[in-house]
Amino acid sequence: MRTISTAPSSSRVSATPFLSGWYKGVLFVAGQKAVAEEQLSTAAAETLEGQRAERSRAADSARRHRDEYARLAAQFRVEDAKEALEYAAARMEEAAVGEGAWPAIPDLQALETAQGDLTARRTAIAGAAEGTAPKRRSRRVPSHADGTPLVGPLPGSFSSSRSVATRSDLLRGAAPLDPC
Repeated sequence: MRTISTAPSSSRVSATPFLSGWYKGVLFVAGQKAVAEEQLSTAAAETLEGQRAERSRAADSARRHRDEYARLAAQFRVEDAKEALEYAAARMEEAAVGEGAWPAIPDLQALETAQGDLTARRTAIAGAAEGTAPKRRSRRVPSHADGTPLVGPLPGSFSSSRSVATRSDLLRGAAPLDPC
């Protein structure tokens, strides 16, 4: 068995300064490494912060460009919509004018018919006047205003297709004239 002695041992005393110096050296080296790593970490953090700021600025610039393009696109859509609205309004006005013209068609047809009747009557009167003139006969055929010849009885006051004479001719005793 071994007994523990309280007297200092010479081997322990001589090893303590060496271990003490060795620990101090290790701690000194560890401290230097920590300082170097801190400096590297600080530099890396600064580099990363610079890159982050640069990317942030690029993202902000891209966002501003995107917003500007979106604003321009919206403005173009508004202008296109206004043009489409103006075109639609013009088409509606044209349609309203066209719709308003439809009720006038029967009146236009009645006017054309009345003009044709008037031309036919004037031609009949002129033909009757030529028939009473001495020996001046022409072969002029009465026609409508559009140039189509009159066929059949004259509308209106004449009841017979064979009679073209006027009332004054009948009162004078003239025979009815054949228009053909």
